[in-house]
Amino acid sequence: MALNINLYAKQRVSPQITAQQPSIQNVSLPNSHVSISEQGKDKLNQENKQINKTELGESIAKQLYDNAQHGVDKKEDETSQDPTDRMIAKLKEQIAETQKELQKLSDDESEQAVEQKKILQNKIIDLNGQLLSLMEKKLKKSKTT
Repeated sequence: MALNINLYAKQRVSPQITAQQPSIQNVSLPNSHVSISEQGKDKLNQENKQINKTELGESIAKQLYDNAQHGVDKKEDETSQDPTDRMIAKLKEQIAETQKELQKLSDDESEQAVEQKKILQNKIIDLNGQLLSLMEKKLKKSKTT
């Protein structure tokens, strides 16, 4: 800040503020190597572990909360459903799970995988047969009511 003062003049003087802009230049710093003491490394590792534990704990807590909420919703649905509807839903879930297992084996052409595929395909056929009979039962039940 520069102040312009005229001691001999009887006039009011206002300060003149001039800001000096720093000049930005491309400055290359020599390569530097920073080393951390063993104590510093231990402290950093502890902090990272604590952060990971916190994130993991939050993740697990969220999953447990979501599962609990889903379980409550599912139980409410199950109690309000007809037993036949519950059995149908359970069979549909089993069919979907078996189809996922079969899909996982789709690229494997080993002898063991081929046998497993046959078993899973037969299981899907059986589950579909059970599902069909339950749906027929439900249809007959709805016609009588």
